[in-house]
Amino acid sequence: MLDAETREMRHPIHVVYYRNSTLSTRISCFLDYFSKQFASKTLL
Repeated sequence: MLDAETREMRHPIHVVYYRNSTLSTRISCFLDYFSKQFASKTLL
């Protein structure tokens, strides 16, 4: 949709969390979604 009008802009995404603490459900869902999206596409 609107491919001709869309500019491809890439920005780094940084995620920081403590390993010894449990992640909230919201953050876990976010990370699961992005890991699946990144696995299905060549981003670099």
